[in-house]
Amino acid sequence: MANSNGNNNTILPCHVASMTTNSTFGMNEFINRAETMREHQTMTTAAAPDWWQFWNRDGSGARRCNINDPANEIDDVTQKANSRRATDSPPSRPPTPRLAGNETMTFGDVDTKAVNEMLSKELATLSFNDRNAINEEVHGVRNLAAEETPEMLRKSLMAFQCQLEKFHPKPAYDQAVFLFQSQWIMYDPTLRLRCLRTERFNVTAAVLRFVKYLDLLLEYYGSEALLRPIRMSDLGKEETELLRSGEYQLLPFRDRSGRRVISCVGNVGLKFTLYARMKFFIYLWWVAADDVETQQRGVISLFWPENHSLFPDKREAQEAQRVFAAIPTRIAAYHQCLPDTAFFRFTRAVVILSVDVESRTRLKFHYNDDIETNYQLMTYGIPVDLIPRTGTGKIKLKNHQQWIRTRKVIEETKEDDPVECPGINDVLFRFGKSYLSHPGNATFRELIEANFDEHNETTNTDTKMAVTWRIVEDIESRKGRFLVWDQRGWWKVTTDRAHIRSKVAVSLKEHKKRVQAKKNVHCTLSSTYQFERQDGGKRKRAEDGSEPSKSFCA
Repeated sequence: MANSNGNNNTILPCHVASMTTNSTFGMNEFINRAETMREHQTMTTAAAPDWWQFWNRDGSGARRCNINDPANEIDDVTQKANSRRATDSPPSRPPTPRLAGNETMTFGDVDTKAVNEMLSKELATLSFNDRNAINEEVHGVRNLAAEETPEMLRKSLMAFQCQLEKFHPKPAYDQAVFLFQSQWIMYDPTLRLRCLRTERFNVTAAVLRFVKYLDLLLEYYGSEALLRPIRMSDLGKEETELLRSGEYQLLPFRDRSGRRVISCVGNVGLKFTLYARMKFFIYLWWVAADDVETQQRGVISLFWPENHSLFPDKREAQEAQRVFAAIPTRIAAYHQCLPDTAFFRFTRAVVILSVDVESRTRLKFHYNDDIETNYQLMTYGIPVDLIPRTGTGKIKLKNHQQWIRTRKVIEETKEDDPVECPGINDVLFRFGKSYLSHPGNATFRELIEANFDEHNETTNTDTKMAVTWRIVEDIESRKGRFLVWDQRGWWKVTTDRAHIRSKVAVSLKEHKKRVQAKKNVHCTLSSTYQFERQDGGKRKRAEDGSEPSKSFCA
């Protein structure tokens, strides 16, 4: 598009492809010109999805999106959520206590009293219903995520793009679009949806998180991260060493409400540089919410350091807060399991300063010994038997090494599609205590018990098959899958329905054996059995010397 002087100054993606490192203007000037000429940008949308074409073109050509334009048909749910979040601003809060400028933080660097007062006032600004809803979600008995429909997602994505067009500055995004023409950033809605789910479809907040995350990727991973999702192979030597140490781990199973759990144990990575920790941190939180179920339900952060853990550098709180504000992962709760010492009670103030205002309402601190802490975590639905630490502080690595192998397969090839972590409604066909406690298997056992009598009382083969198929269809109606263990070290989805039905039939037979075993109580009778449980009169339980009845074996 030519300007009034007849010169064509429009910067188009096709022009960028022909630019070389010998261009007469640098990157900064290019970005500035791109911002100036944004009104004239034209993008090829032949291969783009419908929702992309909607907000970039109409019948007459390219246009700007106006979020207030009725033609955009922004979803009522999205509008209400945005207006509610915009108007329900909390009352003024006291200034956030700041860390001192010393090289290493000490007890005098943070005013713990001021931090506690700040936290109390922030909680006081919440209504009773809001506090109760957050507390229920932290305990895993409620999910505050919005109910999603295809139409709601489509309209939310359109509103997202309209807000993104008006947001300035966004240097990483502009590089991805104008310089690299990143198909992942421009056309793939995955990252946008993750940001929307993280902010519970508050479009304005989701756009801000999206821009911050791209800036973070560019800073820590370079321009390559703007072209595709980050991978384990993008980690450097120090980050890989931190990965293998097991101090940060994803538990192999979800909690009782379907949320993934990230555990931070041992020295919590403080032996490594801040840069390495944050870079690995970004990767771990990205893969933690690699599926839609986790994006909707959220992730649990479990922090359990040892007594001899080092103290964080003075920049730790500020950088952690910056990363938390950018990662596209919804954190449902933060559990801090700390030794009951003055040192770690002071650490509480540093942790509070490391997260944003909304996240502080989800912080839970546990100052107890290991046994009491485990009991407390169980009340929140966390599978404590899977926490990768022993009573002596040693880190368990078996599940973590298996997870590393699985992630490499997932990132290097799409064949077989290994399942990294079973969903809350998935049924696992493998023996073991941890598999029996899986929420999907617990539901499966309930279905077996509910249909057992009908299956056991009939001798008709067709009726028995109908019962087994009913159980299979019930699991599938809950969007559950049937998973089998691959000897290479991961779960696989089995789609052979005949094989699935046979597995259900075997489970019904196994349940029948357990029921019969409870009825046929076996008692080992010794020669002195009749003299047991005597009272003061030394009377025998069986005065006639006969064999005691089975009622004694209850």
